[in-house]
This record gives sequence, structure tokens and C-alpha cells, in this order.
Amino acid sequence: MGVAVSGNEFKHVLYEFGLIDPMSVFLGNPKQVYTCKMDHVSNFVRANYGRKPCFISHNPVFDLARGRYPQRIYYTKNFIDLDGDPEKGLKKEDALKDHAVLSGWLDDFAIPYNATSTGGKGYHTFIRFKPEVYRIDRKLTDKIRSVQVYLAKELGLRTLDIRCAEPRRITRIPLAAYVDKYGKTNKLHCIPMDREMIQGMKVEEIDELAISPFIPEELTMNPEGNYMSLDKFIEQFKIPLEYAGMPVGDGDLILKDYKVITDRPFLRIMEDIIRRPCVYRELVVEDRPAHIARLDACIAVKELGFTIDEALALFDQFAHSANWHDQHNTEKRHTHIRSVYVRNPPYKQFTCGSLKRSDLCIGEACPHYYKI
Repeated sequence: MGVAVSGNEFKHVLYEFGLIDPMSVFLGNPKQVYTCKMDHVSNFVRANYGRKPCFISHNPVFDLARGRYPQRIYYTKNFIDLDGDPEKGLKKEDALKDHAVLSGWLDDFAIPYNATSTGGKGYHTFIRFKPEVYRIDRKLTDKIRSVQVYLAKELGLRTLDIRCAEPRRITRIPLAAYVDKYGKTNKLHCIPMDREMIQGMKVEEIDELAISPFIPEELTMNPEGNYMSLDKFIEQFKIPLEYAGMPVGDGDLILKDYKVITDRPFLRIMEDIIRRPCVYRELVVEDRPAHIARLDACIAVKELGFTIDEALALFDQFAHSANWHDQHNTEKRHTHIRSVYVRNPPYKQFTCGSLKRSDLCIGEACPHYYKI
């Protein structure tokens, strides 16, 4: 860890944030490994401190599929990312204002939460819930997204990043030094925040504290408050789940105000090409679409008679329009597309059963649902 932080202090902070209760987590920077030992977490931070990003799964893992992938989780918190974005004209000060508004709303309803200053361009809020075991699937993702879209609209949170609204998201480890994905550091730390910091300090004052791994006295706000289950939270605040749905009447997205979509006419064309609502939904809503969805879409493009050069251009535009996190990694994308076109015997599109087993099924919203 950093100077002036003992192992017990570090463990106490992670415990208060609900990150190691139970001790079953993924660590990453961003490649992830699973562990159920606190020593592994401490050693991971020591080994990467100030050199590489340090991330941890924000909800503990209940069990693994095929011994490698999280299948169910203890859903204990909703991770909300509030970031400044110069391209949208949003500053870090705007993220702090949103942070204060959200904090005040949670206090009004005595809802427990934790908060951090990431050391980067924004802040994290973790709304705490009564722990329940959930299967990681589209239903859970839709509930998480619906909560965040509701809060963004209800409270006017302009800096909320909806891409973090999913159950497997990893978050920066509190007290670790901030390092970006390129390995660059700004000498700040991801530090826990209390009410005074959220609602009474300026960005510069918080950053001054973040020069060292600062620990405030209050780590959990409203610790004796209302620990609701996720479903109870949705019921109490009458949160409509259709916020997370796909696609509505004209092929546009209900999430249009919260996800950066740069070319809607093109996406409507892609909807017609791909044809499968579940695959299209995955490719447009998720910033890290599953490989099976990308592969199925590429097979569909090939079967419709597009040339390989047309397919390369088509998916380059798709990656940009849907704002994929790897949109600039054209070399890897082109390699996968070419492998689809040269394969002999050719790939066939996946069955609905295969897509359902990969958690892409959207249920009754799909016209093919009852045929599965």
C-alpha cells in the first residue's frame, strides 16, 4: 500500500466498503484473476502500487461457471461512476456537484452508501443493498441500469457514466495510487470520502488530501439506515424497468440520453442487417460486447453477401457509432472478421439456445422467444 497505511487499516477500509465481505473477489488491471484470500489482495496492491491500475470486483462472487467465470454474485451495492468529460463540456467540478446531489438524496432516505474520489477525473458512489444472491444475466443488468437511469433523470446527474451499470464491473481499490490504462500516474490516490468532503470541499481540496492514502473517520454513510434489497429499492421508488429495454418503436434506444451514440441512422441500418434483437442489443448497449454477439453479427453480414472489405468498413463504423471501448483496435477486429470470411467450412449463425446460454436472451421482447 502507500506510506502511513497499515495492512489492518487497508483491510478495514475494504471491509467497510463491502468489497471483501465475503472474501471472494476478482482483481485486475484490467486482466482479472479470482481470489478468496486477503493476502492476495494486499500483495496485488503492493506489486502494482504506482505502476499499474488496481481494480477489484465491486460485488463479491458467489460461485463460478466452469471454475473461471462469475456465475452468481452477492449483490450488495450499485456502483455509480460520476466523471467529468471535456468532450461533453463537463468538468470534474460538475462531477463533484452531482456527487453532492446524489449524497444528499441518499441521506434524505437514510440509504447507506460509500464514496471515493478516484484520483482521476471523477468520483464513485456505492449504494448499499441488503445482500442477495443473483444470477449474472440480462435481467440483473437491466435492473441495475434502470436504477441508474432513474437517478440520472430524477436528480439531473449529467456526469453519470451508464457504462458502469452492470454487475461484473470492477472498481478502483480504495487507497491505491491512481494509474491510468496507459500506466501514467498523477501522484494522487483513490481515497474514501465522507459527507464533509462530498458536500463541503472543493475539487482542489479533495485532491490535496488524495496526495497520500487518506482515510476519513466516516467510511459508511447511514450505516444504521435502510438496507433494502435491489428489488425492494426498485419497488419503493417505482422505477420502470423499461428504461433498460431495446429497441423502441423507431429503432432508437431508450438509453439515448445516457449512452454516447453518434450515428443513429447507421445503427438503424445495422438493426435491419443483424435482425436478431438480442445480438443487436448487446452490440449497442454494452461498451464491451460479448464475443459471441460480434461473431454472430459478422456471420450475418457475410451471409447477406457483403464483401470482406465492406464488412471491415461496416464494423469499424459500428464500433465508432456504438462507442465500443476497443473501437480504435482495428487490427484485432479485422483479424476476427477475416477469420470468419476465410473459414471452411463456413461458420453458421448461433442457435437461439446458444445465445440464451450466453445470457444474451431478452425474453418475451424477442419475436423468436417462444420458439426456443
